[in-house]
Amino acid sequence: MRIDINIDSRNLKARTLREAKRLAYSTSQALNDTMLDVQQAERINLDRKYQIRQAGFMYRLVKVLKFANPRRGIPYAEVGIDPTKRRVLLPLLQTGGRRQPVKGKEVAVPITGSAARPTFARQVTPSLRFTKMRLRKTKTRRRKKLQLKGQEGTFVIPGAGVFQRIRGVARQIYVFWPKPRIRPSLDFYRVAGQQITRSWPRRFYQRFSSRKGA
Repeated sequence: MRIDINIDSRNLKARTLREAKRLAYSTSQALNDTMLDVQQAERINLDRKYQIRQAGFMYRLVKVLKFANPRRGIPYAEVGIDPTKRRVLLPLLQTGGRRQPVKGKEVAVPITGSAARPTFARQVTPSLRFTKMRLRKTKTRRRKKLQLKGQEGTFVIPGAGVFQRIRGVARQIYVFWPKPRIRPSLDFYRVAGQQITRSWPRRFYQRFSSRKGA
């Protein structure tokens, strides 16, 4: 005797598909939430470790580079330092290395306590930034050689730095360094790993629970 049994599995397939879809979206949302938590933790880490003069700019360098999106087939999320910004110091604080000069062979560093940077916490005085000083080759009084001179009594002594002459007194406001070495101190990966460990279980539970019955 043979007994044939027909099972309508359409409801089971539909439910399984819904569960798989719910899992995919919950996972993507939890990943994105976690990356935003990491972004915030990295910004807090900047405040703790460094004296930040341009907080808004520095915070924007730490960003979510890619969000997870199941509709577009992106099953992961990325957070990091904005790779489109050139000549910023933040990547070197993670990897270490030598600071490359914008022009020439040396890096001009403003001297704290000088007119260029009166205190460590302050930004460079706007009128004494390199682009504002308008340094140009000018003949000296004796007309024997050319010297870089700029506005507000500024002038360059090669190999030493930038000086400013006020009422006959010359004071150094920048010192030239030959590609100063930057030590790694940011700990970007350590901060990210710790934050992911804290955030991921909670974020996934929140997102998966909220989609129940959807």
